[in-house]
Amino acid sequence: MNRSSSVTTILVVVGCLLAGASPSSAQGPYYAVPAWDQKLPTNTRFVLVFFEEVCVNNLCGQVARGVLDRETGLVWERSPSSTLNVWREALRQCADTAHANRMGWRLPTVDELASLLDPSIVSGARLPPGHPFLNVSSASFYWTATQSGITISDPALGSFHYVIDLDTPGVGSVSDPQQHFAWCVRGGAK
Repeated sequence: MNRSSSVTTILVVVGCLLAGASPSSAQGPYYAVPAWDQKLPTNTRFVLVFFEEVCVNNLCGQVARGVLDRETGLVWERSPSSTLNVWREALRQCADTAHANRMGWRLPTVDELASLLDPSIVSGARLPPGHPFLNVSSASFYWTATQSGITISDPALGSFHYVIDLDTPGVGSVSDPQQHFAWCVRGGAK
């Protein structure tokens, strides 16, 4: 190795270390750093992740259980729950969820769930055209982890959390004993 290539190699390694990267590149696709102010086209915004082997009638294949939103960096369940639950059970359902042996799921904040909505859609589930999600109910409310400021003196009503209606789209505050769907998310704020 000549002197100039040795110097170049050293500079590359030092540059990588200063940037917090490893001199050997990691394998896998490159994704831009998520930023809530960026707007990506749907065909590049969502990436299927967390594949599991599923067999039906002796036919096996890979099924994606999650969707990475490259705009926010959040990973969503590809198919939200189709079971109605009170808020505490929805919270527990997400905490107990495992997709492709990955735990760490939770209810989204109201801002996180609203980030999936496309205001240009005028009917049905207000998700971007061509989205990869399955079994999303447009005529239903989905729980969020965000507590609303409503306080009621009746302890039977419990506390209140925000829900999002994907059809309107609207944000509402409902008492925890009401039953709505959970759409679990992974990553981001806790």
